[in-house]
Amino acid sequence: MATTTRRLLSAVALTLSVALLATACSGETFSSQTARSASAAGNPTDLGPIDNRTDGTGDRVPLYTGSIITPDTGISTSLSPTLSAGAGATGAWKFTITDVGGKGTFTRTYDASGSTVRVPLGAGLVQGNVYAWRATSSTGELRGGTFTVDVQSLGTQGLDQFGGIDVGLASGEASMGWTSHSVSARAGEAMVQLRYIGSNTEQLGMPAGWQFQASSGSTVQSLRVREDDTIALEMTNGSTVSYQRSNKGWKPVLLSGSRSITGSAPVLVENSDGTWTVSGKQTTSVFSAADPATGHADMLAVSTPGKPSYSQNWSEGRLRAVVDPVTDRTIDFVYGGGACPAPMKGFVAAPDGMLCQVKFWDGSTIAVAYRTLPDGSVSIGRLVDRPEAGAEGAQVTDIAYDAVGRIARLRTPLVASAIASKVADDDVQFTTEVAYDDQGRTVGIVGPAPTAGGVRYAHTIEYAGNRSTTVRSLPSNTVNQSIVFDPSTFLILSRTDAYGLTSTNQWNLSTGDLERAVDSNGNVTVNTYENGLITSTAGPTAGSLATDGAFTRYAYDQTFDVSPDGTPMRGLDVTWWNNAQALGAPIDGDLGPLIDGRVAPTLTVNWDASPTGSKAWSARMVGAITVKKEGPYTFTTGGGTALWIDNVSCENDGCRNIDLTVGLHQVRVDVSST
Repeated sequence: MATTTRRLLSAVALTLSVALLATACSGETFSSQTARSASAAGNPTDLGPIDNRTDGTGDRVPLYTGSIITPDTGISTSLSPTLSAGAGATGAWKFTITDVGGKGTFTRTYDASGSTVRVPLGAGLVQGNVYAWRATSSTGELRGGTFTVDVQSLGTQGLDQFGGIDVGLASGEASMGWTSHSVSARAGEAMVQLRYIGSNTEQLGMPAGWQFQASSGSTVQSLRVREDDTIALEMTNGSTVSYQRSNKGWKPVLLSGSRSITGSAPVLVENSDGTWTVSGKQTTSVFSAADPATGHADMLAVSTPGKPSYSQNWSEGRLRAVVDPVTDRTIDFVYGGGACPAPMKGFVAAPDGMLCQVKFWDGSTIAVAYRTLPDGSVSIGRLVDRPEAGAEGAQVTDIAYDAVGRIARLRTPLVASAIASKVADDDVQFTTEVAYDDQGRTVGIVGPAPTAGGVRYAHTIEYAGNRSTTVRSLPSNTVNQSIVFDPSTFLILSRTDAYGLTSTNQWNLSTGDLERAVDSNGNVTVNTYENGLITSTAGPTAGSLATDGAFTRYAYDQTFDVSPDGTPMRGLDVTWWNNAQALGAPIDGDLGPLIDGRVAPTLTVNWDASPTGSKAWSARMVGAITVKKEGPYTFTTGGGTALWIDNVSCENDGCRNIDLTVGLHQVRVDVSST
């Protein structure tokens, strides 16, 4: 039987005058006892929206200009980075940026009197996209590389979290997250999450800056064909993996300074009917052919060997349902133009194609209400979570915007319930407010007053150039935290906490590997890496790493069945289906392929009988091969078999005399029989 879990909704606000910060400050809110009586006495959905702010300067995405791209740099944390020909470059240079796909959809050229040039903001770089660049000196010397734009750097830069707002302490960009209640099934908890970040790429069914995702067995959120003919796989963890076409298939774009991502990126295959198959370590996802107008491909199927997982139904680039694989119960998504709820007081009808309601299989719902912004556009103004069937127990989060379109104010469910029950007045002092500077960076967050006229606590954020940021708490004006970061990657170099204690990090800035860390007590930890994997950790210790600290050694893909010291695992990760198309839920998975109960010593394998017991069957084998000597290699396959090496298809002699370096290389084998 399904169970329902209540969750308090987090919300957001953004934009305010700095003058307000000088007089404000708050963190406490109404007691839970007050909230319970409020919820029982009034309906917060009857409240009107909170007021937008008509002021606001700067851009919706903060203007950050500290990013420097060199031939060893694979990331731009700015939409207006500086290109540098690198160490030892002298004289005048000419810089050219192009699309990686080679379609000629993006070309920008800049002549510089020296070895650097700043890309103007209007150049048109796009969050998440990948680009190639080259620099040519007056003497004909060539330098360059590839990079991706990631102004968010989620999980990398430091954060300040206050009043339902997250602020990136390097970029200055504010964001908010919201999570619905959940329902449970054998596949796990199912819920919906929304997030606002001004720099988010457009998602069909969502207004600018907003994205949402729902429970799924796939690690891939979406597949999109860009205008330059590269592929963007947007993962559920927020990262994007880009692929480019080769004459032998699709391969991940290798960014400058990065190690080979062989074995870590999902295998992307364009099928003969135009559909796409994405195979990762744990899941296989199938997508439709991309829509020619939007480039979006709809998810068709997800398979996760060994456990039930939620699947998703998509059409026209929009999620229509999440499906419980055991009972076939669904969570349904409704969009503008469909059977949306009537607009609440002060709100407008959902625009055509925009998400307006989510209906869970137990009768509980989510409503997404829209409001008009100061610039005349429309965005999300209210999120209503009803964890129980019927109209009772609504949890209401209200959002207001400024003249630029950033979130400016937030009213939490607790406050909305108190106002609806007449415990508190409908007053701006009970909202969270956010202030920005003229570059669009967040400079302060003011929390709601705990009582009418009560002290409102706040955080102010001070930026020192493009390398350090300090957060202060008001009204005490004490330092909450201070960080120093690398301007090109946003990686934290040092952090000083509210007690004045400092921790430091030493990174390989090209790969993002943390090599040495010293915590606030002086304990040292040192990590070593090989082929992109951590191989040992020494520490933490305040003494000698050689004699006093703990030492941990890491080994990968080993089995301990034979020796307590471990021996290398042999074989590939095999997934089996009882149909010839590798579709639907797989029936089994193992390390193999197995012949007479043992892993086959080679991939020259013939089956005397169906390994699945059904007449038609298929298998997908994924893993790596070890190359001990650099040079050209040739791979061939027999009937009913398809092979990929490092995401390169071996069809039509595609793997004849391919050059392989020493080390691990990704291999995928598809086998089918009718």
